[in-house]
Amino acid sequence: MKAKTASFSDFKRIQRMSLNEFNVWMRAFYQAAYDDGLDAIEAEFGDCIATVYEDRLMEILLSIKGIGQSRANQIIDAILKEGVFDGTET
Repeated sequence: MKAKTASFSDFKRIQRMSLNEFNVWMRAFYQAAYDDGLDAIEAEFGDCIATVYEDRLMEILLSIKGIGQSRANQIIDAILKEGVFDGTET
């Protein structure tokens, strides 16, 4: 993926923005970058990315012999901490 660069006119326009205008612009910029990242992942991996909800992951872990509630919570906390998914799915 080719990196996008800002032009000098964009730089000057940003310098003249109020704080509120800059915040709106920055949120749109971040969202566009996030969407580009998702598109790149989908292009590379296609349908190989699975979504696992936290409650379903708990069910799966608890179905494994030798993993109790405490260990399952530790595993899920570790996954959330590492950012595999952000937990908003639940």
